Amino acid sequence: MAGQGAGKGSAGGKSCVIFSHHSLINDFPNRGLYNQAEVRALFQGRDVLLCMNGNDHGDDFRVVDGVPYYLVNSAAYMWCESIVPYRDALSVCVEIDGHELRITGMDSGYITKTPEDASLHERTWNGVLVAPRASSYRIERNKRDGAGA
Repeated sequence: MAGQGAGKGSAGGKSCVIFSHHSLINDFPNRGLYNQAEVRALFQGRDVLLCMNGNDHGDDFRVVDGVPYYLVNSAAYMWCESIVPYRDALSVCVEIDGHELRITGMDSGYITKTPEDASLHERTWNGVLVAPRASSYRIERNKRDGAGA
């Protein structure tokens, strides 16, 4: 959020999208951002349209305290104690149009080994989906809930 007071939706300020490398909501603050709660407290009373982060090499979407959080999967591989490379580089496109945000993701596959080859027998790791996918969502701004597409 740039500048003091920027993004104060109720005070007629600007809406904002927050980008961070580390998650502001994952269950592993000791492995990333240790002051997640303090950072999230800065969003109170502001019009935060979306928070996006990477780092966790998974695919996840959650709404916390009315703010949507989207974990953008790794472009190239999943990490589960070893590297499991994706066939295609993953990406997302985010569109903001009036009262709607659209996140358009994509699917891929694995180049050689699978998560099972890396001894991951469930498709979740650290609480998020690990698959060669960046999910798509439509988020209505007034409702703050995502509907997977």
